[in-house]
Amino acid sequence: NRDGINEIILFTESGKILFVSYHGYVFIDDTIQIPPLAFHRYWYLEDQHVIDELLDEFSDYFLRENNRSWKDAELPIIGIDPNNSSLVLIPPHIHTTPILSQTQLGSNSREFIILLSFYYDPSDYIKNIGSLGGLHQQDLPKYLFNAVLILDPILKFAFRFKLLSVSMLDSFEPALLLSTPVIFNFMRNADRSLVFTSISGTLYKLNVPSLKFSPGFPT
Repeated sequence: NRDGINEIILFTESGKILFVSYHGYVFIDDTIQIPPLAFHRYWYLEDQHVIDELLDEFSDYFLRENNRSWKDAELPIIGIDPNNSSLVLIPPHIHTTPILSQTQLGSNSREFIILLSFYYDPSDYIKNIGSLGGLHQQDLPKYLFNAVLILDPILKFAFRFKLLSVSMLDSFEPALLLSTPVIFNFMRNADRSLVFTSISGTLYKLNVPSLKFSPGFPT
């Protein structure tokens, strides 16, 4: 933030972003907690075209509803949304090293590009038993979402978020995002592209900063 103090930035698996001095001091007021994802509770009963529309709708909903939550150091409630029983709140997970990149041509600012997987870990149920709002343990594997988040580390502001996919959580081969993304120009003076894969073999290529899928992707 150009205050003359260099900071180490740590990303935790639970979606927390810590800013730490070289001497080990954690800047608590700067800590960011990525909020849980709200999504349609019964998405798996819908047709594919409806699911695709829901992914777009709740991508916008995520940014709109959480525009004041980024500096909250505590993870909010998870499980069935207490204010809307048709929604579930799924906790975030970061499994890859985010990258810091200039996402907009002609801009001097750099943003974090963070790959996220939203799902319920078995420990979530054990720690929060009785407080998941009526969500049963056998329901937990029904919710696995992959997403991309672009976050300004200075303003602590998320200005792009895209849900990529939703699926069941297969304990043998979950479609988690485990590869560190790369960003580059395929052609001179063209928009940049973000490329990464899921563990299930899906290859993603998106335009940056719009996060729109390139033609033919995902594949």
